[in-house]
Amino acid sequence: MKYPINNIHFGEGNLRSIKNSEFCYLTWSLPSQKTCPSSTELCRKFCFAKKNENFVNVRNSRENNYLASEQKDFAMNVINFITEHMSKKKYQEKLLIVRIHTSGDFYNKEYLNKWITIANHFKDVENIQFQSYTKSVRFLGDKRLKDINIHFVYSQWDDTNEEDLEFARALNLPIFYATSRGNVAEYKGFICPKTSDGKCHECYKHNHELILVSYH
Repeated sequence: MKYPINNIHFGEGNLRSIKNSEFCYLTWSLPSQKTCPSSTELCRKFCFAKKNENFVNVRNSRENNYLASEQKDFAMNVINFITEHMSKKKYQEKLLIVRIHTSGDFYNKEYLNKWITIANHFKDVENIQFQSYTKSVRFLGDKRLKDINIHFVYSQWDDTNEEDLEFARALNLPIFYATSRGNVAEYKGFICPKTSDGKCHECYKHNHELILVSYH
């Protein structure tokens, strides 16, 4: 389900997440690849978000979000939208997880700063959590992550630049690692079970150094 407000579009996750009794979701998406300045060759090759953009309505909503994100009033528009969303009775007893970028990434520092403004506006609200998987780790270099109300997770692939990976480690970021199915057996960390009941939520917790998902 989509909610447009001042030309921005949020999703509520998939049917599995909507039916969850403890969590609710808002998902924010931008056009894949063109807003991902630090994407790798493998990331671009296996990008699931790109496939979704074969649908005109998906492609258009992401393009509209991109245009909206460039506007000066973007942060305030998103704050107003989230505030309105949380006021609905059916969401008041749930933890709202705001997933920044089911597709796309922080394409420059100015855009990142807008999301920091949004998330920090809600820093004293207990039942909301902001999370973002990102490869734009270099934009975080001059930030005090403890002062940012966003749970950043660095997204690593087999062809990730080693310098960027070390940069992420220096920031003490959790790492979400994508590798081929053939390498799964060699890895001893937490492996994403992709459960059908939607009760895992390990990818939204803060205590994992590395979470693994495989691609073909």
